[in-house]
Formats: sequence, structure tokens, C-alpha cells
Amino acid sequence: MTTRLFVAGGAVCAALALAACGGGGGGSAAPPVVQSTATPTPTPTPTAAPTNAPLTQSFQIIVPPAGTSGSARLRRPRYVSPNTGSIRIAMQSVNGQTVALAPTVAKLAAGAAGCSTDGKGNLVCTVSALAAVGTDVYAITTYASPDGSGSPLASTTVAAAVTTSGGTSTLPLSLGGVAASLAFSPAVLPLVADGGIHRFALTVGVADASGATIVGAGAYQSPVSLQIVNDPTHALSLSTANVSQPGQVVTVTFDASKGLANGGIQALTSGVAPITLAAAPLNVAPSPVLAYDDASGGVPVTLTQAGFTGSFTASVANAQDASVSVAGGPLGSGSGVATVVPKTTFDVTTLHVANGSYGYDVPLTIVPHNGTYAAFGNAHTLGTPIGLVEGPDGKLWTGDAQNGTIVSFDPATGNYNATVVDTNNNGPQGIAFDASGNIWFADNNAVGKLVPSTGAVTMYKTGLGTSAHVNTIAADISKTTMWFYDRATNNPPISVNKPSFIGKVNTASGAITEYPSGTAGPLLTPPAIIVGPDAAVWIADGVNGALGRIDPSSGAFTEYPVSTPQYPSQEPQVLVNGSDGNLWFASLAPATGVAVLGAIAPSVKQIALYPAPSGGLFLAMTVGADHNIWYTIDPGSGFFSSSQSTFGVINTTSHASYQYPAGVLPEFAVPAGAVDRGDRTLWILDNAFGQIGKVTFR
Repeated sequence: MTTRLFVAGGAVCAALALAACGGGGGGSAAPPVVQSTATPTPTPTPTAAPTNAPLTQSFQIIVPPAGTSGSARLRRPRYVSPNTGSIRIAMQSVNGQTVALAPTVAKLAAGAAGCSTDGKGNLVCTVSALAAVGTDVYAITTYASPDGSGSPLASTTVAAAVTTSGGTSTLPLSLGGVAASLAFSPAVLPLVADGGIHRFALTVGVADASGATIVGAGAYQSPVSLQIVNDPTHALSLSTANVSQPGQVVTVTFDASKGLANGGIQALTSGVAPITLAAAPLNVAPSPVLAYDDASGGVPVTLTQAGFTGSFTASVANAQDASVSVAGGPLGSGSGVATVVPKTTFDVTTLHVANGSYGYDVPLTIVPHNGTYAAFGNAHTLGTPIGLVEGPDGKLWTGDAQNGTIVSFDPATGNYNATVVDTNNNGPQGIAFDASGNIWFADNNAVGKLVPSTGAVTMYKTGLGTSAHVNTIAADISKTTMWFYDRATNNPPISVNKPSFIGKVNTASGAITEYPSGTAGPLLTPPAIIVGPDAAVWIADGVNGALGRIDPSSGAFTEYPVSTPQYPSQEPQVLVNGSDGNLWFASLAPATGVAVLGAIAPSVKQIALYPAPSGGLFLAMTVGADHNIWYTIDPGSGFFSSSQSTFGVINTTSHASYQYPAGVLPEFAVPAGAVDRGDRTLWILDNAFGQIGKVTFR
């Protein structure tokens, strides 16, 4: 009886309707023993050779030429290494009884007994082994050596039913490649710290002891186990933990929001040293924060990733913000250069980078300006200035509460000019200009008017609040009425038993009208007050977590809560009219430190909240020359106590925000006012150091 094992294309098959051939990995030199197909008997006693008449069972082996992967036309499952040099056939049992026969070892080479080459370069060998009537179980192993020694390349066990008239015409066969080494593809774990979720296709290549890659549709002799290592945050996960056959694809999921410092994936199988797939981040240089002012003609962004040898491609997810191209191609060596060209002065966009079949989203921040920060002014030191506005004369004006003066500052010369407006130890703070160019200011229990050309000062007393304290003021759209906040007590904390008032003064007659706020408690000290795009008066009521609106005709007061389930316990702090027709504000939840930048559409009274880059005490807001909302913020723990003050911006169209690192404005400990004059300079009033400074953008 002859059983033909075809070995070609890196595979072995029986010539007769073979089934159940397939892979698996293993590393021992001795072939594994499987259960007999016959009914097992308890602890069989080894015997001598069978006494029935011996038969010869022949096996035909077809070995493909070295360096080839063989023909895909051959039957599957299959695997015989093209480097096969010998075969070892050992009868293990007959009818469940162990036999003690010497194995048959045959050299497989051109010119060897029973071997010849066909017209396709394949080596065809026929090897005979003893057989006996009954169920014969054979262990079959192939080697690279010519004498059946060394590490096995492939192995299997096969059972044959042999009768006196011949053997089984159909012989089930499964020959599995034995693993000697492992290799990952890709060679490194391509990760990027962008906070997103990414999925990668991963395969494990298995080679036999001759270095040939084990191929075919069958199973390895032993499966390859996968395990995640050094991943305490569980950022990595696998679609399966076992690789049982060649070409099997494992999906790796990486949650970048959890971080991964030294994590990786380890592969293990019997008799083979384990290997680890290490993380290799995608590096972006310069950093994903780019300066718009440096973007003339585009900013080159270099992308590198260790172990990647293909070419990168790149695109921008937010096409309204920037365009991107990749120079050259293929770039190779794991690096490439993408040219990012911002289309607007500021935004946060997403650069999608692909290397082969792997894709990443890299957030790119286009910084509004790459500025230089420096205080600017002469030796004049302000006391406790509050409020900064640009006058019709182009100068900057503020009220110096400590010295009882109204101060002008000339940006062209850096010179200050102070006019004393109050000698009663009160404190002018808050500045607004009327239609005639006169300066109106809040001064404790009065509203004052200064005529700049003559220096004449007129004070208008308020009357409804007990020990009233006026500390914010705003002009209406026509600049013929000044609105102010009249706090009911002079010294914080404010008593909840003394209500606060919103007042107005006619700039022509000086007549004052005040309206109770109508809130359950007092308003924030001091609240921001502004005449909105709808001509109504709006305040930031931080104590009650709302925006308040006063109808300018009736004095009716309505509050609109700011907080949402996503952003609870918010306390609005500052206000500004945006160039988009909305009223913008900044708010903080003191208990959690979560800050938001918000906008309300006055026509529909609908509030939208957007997360701020960080929490802190918002001190001032202004509209920049780029039509975006700029703000100053003290991210420290207390008012007048932090030297970490900085500034930021939110885009009114995309609502993306950017905040400069804390401490970039050491000259401005408490930036309590800000003005953008449209000259690529942000002017800042420093309440702590008592000076006016600027941030100049290149």
C-alpha cells in the first residue's frame, strides 16, 4: 500500500482525497503523540514487532525548490518546508498497542534512493515504512538535515487502517509546521497620543528551523499566544489572544485617551523565545501647536515613526481651517514632510496621517499669533486701576480707584496723564464715553462725568441702595444713557438682606433711575454689565449662576441660568459683545474648576457653552482684530495672588479655543482689562502692578 504525501509550495498533501490538513506550532525535537483512532486500552504493554505478515506502507513526498513558496494549485492543507532534507517515519502503535520498531529515516535529495525531480523543479521522493494489519499510527517528521537529526520543520501523526488485502484508500492527514522563530508585522506598534481610538491590523509570522516562513491554510503545530504587557491603564485590547494558522489577522485597538508609556504585545509559543511588539509613537515636529504668523507659504510638519519604512499621506479633517500636502513620495524611512497652510487666523484642526493601512488623527492647533510679551509704559504707577477702554482720541483710559483719578495712556508715546476726579476717598472705576466724548465713571455711591477738554467733574448721587457702591458702568448704543450696577453695601461680603439695583443716568440731564434686580440674593461683586446687541442691559450674575437682562424701557429683570447637566454650578464672570451678533461670556464652576466660554443669542435667548482650555478667574474680554474673542485669566487659586496669569482666545465660528501657557505674562499678575486696537497689539491693564502693558504679535 502506498500513501502519497505531496510537498510543494511549502505544503504536504495526501494524494488521495486528503482532509483535515493544517498548521500548529511546536518546538520539541520529538514528534508529538496523539490518541489512536482505535478504542484505547488501559496501559498497553510494549510488545515486539507484530507477528502478522509485514506489509510495506509507502509515502510520497514532493519538496518544492529552495527559495520558492510552491504552487497554489496544489491541494490544501499543506506545509513542507522547501528546505526539507530528510523525513522520519516512526510507527507508534498497532491497534492501540505500543510497538518498538526503529523509525524509517530517509534522505530527501536529488540522487537519493527513491528520489527524482519532475519537470517543474520539484523533488519527488517515495519512502517505505513497515505496516501491519490493523490500525497503524505513524509519527511523521521532516528535518533540514539529511539524516533526520536537528530541529523538526513539520510534524504530524496519521492513522492507517491496514488489512491483509491492502490499506486504506483515503488517509486523513494533518502536517503542521513547527515554529522556531516569530516575527510581528508591523515590526513596531504604531501609536499616537491624540486621545482618540485607533485600530490596527496585526499578523504574526512563524518560521521553521530552516528559516522558511510557514505558509498554508492549516494550523500550526502549536498556537501562538498573544498577551498585552506593561499596560496598567488597559489602553490596548486584542480581537483574539491566539494565532492558530498562517495569515491570521489580529485587530489591535488602542485607546489613546488612556495613555501608553512602555506598553506592547508579546507573542509566545512552545519552544520559542517570546518576542515583544513595542510601541512606536508617531512624532510630529514642530509640535502640533503652530503659529499662524509663521505660516506664510505653509508650515512644514515633519512626521516620523520608528520602524515604518513606507510613505505617509496626510489630509486635514477641518478643511475650513487649513490645507495640507505631503512633499515628495514615496518618502520612506519612516518620515515625511506635510505642509500645513492655515486658512484662518486661528483654529484647532485635525491632521489625518496615514502610513500604509494605519491611520491617525493628530490635533493641530494653529496659534493665533506667535507673540512677544512685554510690559510697556513710563514710570507712572497706577494704584488699583479697574476697567480699560479706548477713547475717541485713540488713547486708553482707566479709573484709578486708589488715587481718585481718571488716567489716560497714549500708546504712541507711553505717557500717562492723570486727572483727579474725587477727593473724598472714594474710588473711580469703570469707564464709558458718551456721544459727546465725555467720560463717565462709577465712583462708589455716585456716577461721575469728566469733560476731558476742561477737566470739569460732575458727580451724580445714587439713592436707592443703603451705603450704595457703584462699580461698573456701560453706555447704551446711542451713548445717551449710562447704565450702572449699584451694590447695596460698601464692604463685602454682601448682605442678602440688602438688595442690589441696576441704574441708569441720562447723559444730558443727569437724571438717575434705579431698578431692583429682583434676584433672591445679591449679585456678584462687581458684576460685569454691558448693553447687548439687542439694546437691552445684560449682567453676569455669578452668585445666582445666570445672565441677567434688564429691559431698557420697563426695567423688567429676567435671569437666564447658565449651567447645564454637562457643565453644572457655573458662575459667569465677564461679558463682551461679539462680532457675530452674540453676547459672549466666560464662566467658572469654583467647586470643580471647570470653566466654559459661552454665547447667548439675544434674539432667541439661547445659550451655548464651550469648554475652556483651563479653569481660573476670568478678568477681561475683548474682541480682537481677527473678530475672535480674547480674554485674560488668572488660573491661580485667588484674586491678586497669582503670577500665572495668561490670555486666550476662542474662535466665534468654529468655537475652538486656545490658551497660552500659564506664566507667559509675568509682567501682568492680574490682567483686569484688555483692549485690541486693531494694531496687532493686545493692550492689558494690570491691576496688581498698576501699569498698562501690551502683547505685540509678530
